[in-house]
Amino acid sequence: MKKAEDFFSADEKEQIRQAVARAESRSAGEIVPMVVDQSGHYIQFALTGAIFFTFFVAVIWMTVQPRVTAPQILLIEFFTFWVAFFLIQRVNLIWSWLVPEALKDRVVRRRAEEAFYSNRLHETREKSGVLILLSLMEHRVQILADAGIHQRVPPETWETLVQQIASGVKEGHPFEALRGAIEACGQLLAEHFPRRPDDTDELSNQLRVGE
Repeated sequence: MKKAEDFFSADEKEQIRQAVARAESRSAGEIVPMVVDQSGHYIQFALTGAIFFTFFVAVIWMTVQPRVTAPQILLIEFFTFWVAFFLIQRVNLIWSWLVPEALKDRVVRRRAEEAFYSNRLHETREKSGVLILLSLMEHRVQILADAGIHQRVPPETWETLVQQIASGVKEGHPFEALRGAIEACGQLLAEHFPRRPDDTDELSNQLRVGE
């Protein structure tokens, strides 16, 4: 799996910046796209999985080799545990199977909320900030809109955009999906928050990248 830093090429990052600039040029809104490696660490699930796998290997080994000594079993368990722990952390398929889907949803939502405030989207003049977060390891997309937008745009609209981005990423077209979502956000903001003569670009248009 690609890291967040390499998920989009340099040219795609520049095109994303330009898409944000175009979208914001028509409205008083602010759009912040962000991609992160993962929203949580979930070490407890890696530990639990490694422990169960180690126990399973020890039982199998003692069944096949009934004369194995206690020091031998301890040595086997030690190496089995660390190999299993290493693989679970790095093989996305194993990791994804261990972590409950509901927990992934909650963790990504929390990461999006933290990013919303750390990027000062709550400080926009008309409460018209929008965060688009891609969390790679969890395979989740989260869109958060500030209070001013919630009063005018129904939640179903954002859910549709989330599904469009998620489908695009799954099909191998994350750049096109994100750019399309930015353009759609720009249209919504232009409709509900038309640009004023004294509007300024309050936040950077760059794609944010996190670990």
